[in-house]
Amino acid sequence: MKRFAGDLGCTSYRLHRAALAASRFYERHMAGSGLGMAQFALLSTMHDLHGSTVTDIAEAIGLERTTLTRNLETLKKRRLIAVAEGRDGRTRAVHLTNQGREAFQKALPFWKKAQSLMSKTLGPAFLKRLHGELEIAIEKMPE
Repeated sequence: MKRFAGDLGCTSYRLHRAALAASRFYERHMAGSGLGMAQFALLSTMHDLHGSTVTDIAEAIGLERTTLTRNLETLKKRRLIAVAEGRDGRTRAVHLTNQGREAFQKALPFWKKAQSLMSKTLGPAFLKRLHGELEIAIEKMPE
């Protein structure tokens, strides 16, 4: 196993390097879609959780609510999402706008191509194992 300068065998360091490499890979392939990978991921989540509260979305993607709220502001300014009062008046519900749905649909083929290339690059069996191992790690790590 290759060691990198300064890693000391640190798991966090290796995960960080892998996340950076994956982010660069996906950002490169999302270019031209009109969305960055983080924006696409948020729109994808909201597409699946349409009308969910900010809290529900934050829990689903593992972000602090305040961090998610800041990230949603960019999408709101671009009119890709709308934030309205929730069911009980104390919460806020997030919805994709028509522009948001269109932006998501436009970006989806870019993501699918990136996902396919990632699978070809790493191999589908390895990628499946990696996803499974990462899910186990996420579940086991204390918050």
